[in-house]
Amino acid sequence: MTETEPAIGPDTVPVAMADAGRERFGRLWWVIAAVGLVGIAARVAVLRSPAGDLNADEAYTGIEAFEVLAGRFPVVLGGTAYTAVFEAYLYAPVVVVFGASIATLKAVPMVFWALATAIAARTAFEQVRSLRPDSAGQPVAPAQWAAIATVVIMWITPGALMVISTRAYASYASGMAVLALTFLLAARLADRADPRPMAAAAVGFSAGIGFWMHPMYLSVLIPILVVVAVAQRHHRAVVWPAVVIGGLIGSGPYLVWNLLNRFESRQLPAPVEGTYLERLSVFGRELLPRAWGLRAGDWSWHLAAPVAVLLGVLLIAATIAGAVIMVTAGDRPSRFLLPAVLVGVLPIMALFPPLIFSADGRYGMIAFAFVAISISITVAWALSALRARLAGARRERAGRAVAAGAVALGVLWVAGYVVPEGQRWLSTADTAPNAEVHEALAVIEDAGFNHVFGSYWAVLPVEFVADRRVVAGTFGFEPVRFPERNQVVLAQAPTGVGFVVLPEHERDELLFMALEDYDSRRVGARVVLLPIDGP
Repeated sequence: MTETEPAIGPDTVPVAMADAGRERFGRLWWVIAAVGLVGIAARVAVLRSPAGDLNADEAYTGIEAFEVLAGRFPVVLGGTAYTAVFEAYLYAPVVVVFGASIATLKAVPMVFWALATAIAARTAFEQVRSLRPDSAGQPVAPAQWAAIATVVIMWITPGALMVISTRAYASYASGMAVLALTFLLAARLADRADPRPMAAAAVGFSAGIGFWMHPMYLSVLIPILVVVAVAQRHHRAVVWPAVVIGGLIGSGPYLVWNLLNRFESRQLPAPVEGTYLERLSVFGRELLPRAWGLRAGDWSWHLAAPVAVLLGVLLIAATIAGAVIMVTAGDRPSRFLLPAVLVGVLPIMALFPPLIFSADGRYGMIAFAFVAISISITVAWALSALRARLAGARRERAGRAVAAGAVALGVLWVAGYVVPEGQRWLSTADTAPNAEVHEALAVIEDAGFNHVFGSYWAVLPVEFVADRRVVAGTFGFEPVRFPERNQVVLAQAPTGVGFVVLPEHERDELLFMALEDYDSRRVGARVVLLPIDGP
């Protein structure tokens, strides 16, 4: 030992270990920061492509914020009655301070998606940390590896789900965050030897909020609550009532609203075809491949069919492996939560007829966080197994091998599940996807109109970008989200109301006057009709 080398003894080992831990932690934060930047860049590309257009369902969320500012406080989605509108309440202060804009509206789901990612990463960390050590007393896998893998999978989002992460749909990204939080709270409660009523009530409250947000989330909430009930059966006098009370409080406004409105949430807005088995088939053939980046919107395979099938098999195998690892390597009650959710989610989802619509892959987000957690557990286990096989090698060599394995898996993820779908919007990232909406609004305002009527999918985006300067109504054969706004427009003189319609709705019987009494102008996929004798 030279004079410059410090002596190593009992007092210096903890310091060295702490320094090494801080160094590893610092490196992990660099990885997370890099993943964060990649995910943000991908979303910016989406927003600058045709996939960044503002559709009517998103515009609804923003217009509902206008309703909140006007003193009307909705409990559920107008015209559908089974979806919460929390985003509208959160967006209302943004409108007051900054005004309404497409960019700020679309930032709302992205923030919730990031929150869901963080909660899922924490869940993966705690799930892996709960596993039994191996025969040598070492962890089965480093918990932080599972957390980072979860961040990669959820933030560098695959397939159609990347676009969904930018869509301001009510209770979608936020619903995923609530589901992840419910799972995390339930795992902690299931493992407690002395469960406290407040912890149980918190699980029930979170589940109740999830149920209020959308009944389809029962496909995750039911398996979670069943596992908690069984795990804490010996403390059922404390846990079960607290969970129920918390659930009633969380879903209370939704339940009361239904009591006062003859359980309107049970009614579908339109008939939906398809049997239970057909819905299950659609989930396997269309929804999941679309959501996870294997199929395009026209149901063609992004890659050669054999390659796409192989990627799908790898995805399924990694998901199953993660659940198996939890059951076989764990000894806590919470080890059954992840398998229960993965087994129960699709059969319960198939009970909801509207979920048969799979074109945009949006319903793939229901199970997304839990599939990501399961895959991440498999990844952490596989990398740990690789490190164990190289235990006899030099530390640097083992570290390089594990790093190379992690990079290889990351490249496989991006190249196989993200890029094939992403090429569509990356190649068109310099477009202005909402230019025609602003153009239509300019036509209307330049002519002096502040009341319009028309097609749901055509007029609501125009009303939103007007930022309360224009009031819109929609045809009765389409979803009528805002009856009060419809009444305001219908109370105007026919010459004072313009129309924004889809081309197929440019018909006499749908207008307030004869078609010849309107000046018609085509603006992209919309038709703007303004009364010739208007203001």
